[in-house]
Amino acid sequence: METKIRLHYMDLLKLTAMVCVCALHFPWAGDMAFAPQMEPLPALRRFFFAFNACAVPLFMMVNVALLLEGAFDPKKHYRNLFRLFFQYLFWRGLSIIII
Repeated sequence: METKIRLHYMDLLKLTAMVCVCALHFPWAGDMAFAPQMEPLPALRRFFFAFNACAVPLFMMVNVALLLEGAFDPKKHYRNLFRLFFQYLFWRGLSIIII
């Protein structure tokens, strides 16, 4: 039986990318309406926004690298993809009914 090697740095990269994506969707540093003058807080907000802007490509690259690392089973991949799609449709429909 072959043991699979865990790449901890990839897990750390994925976690960092997930936190940055969440920070893009929920602006923890405040809104992006900057003051015209360069005050320290708006400059810090710009830095965080620019840092988080690389999160989505980083997240995609890490997921593809993890997907291509092992043996690729198209049946399993498509089964998981369809399962995720139907879960999305279920929760989307439920939220539309509730709202």
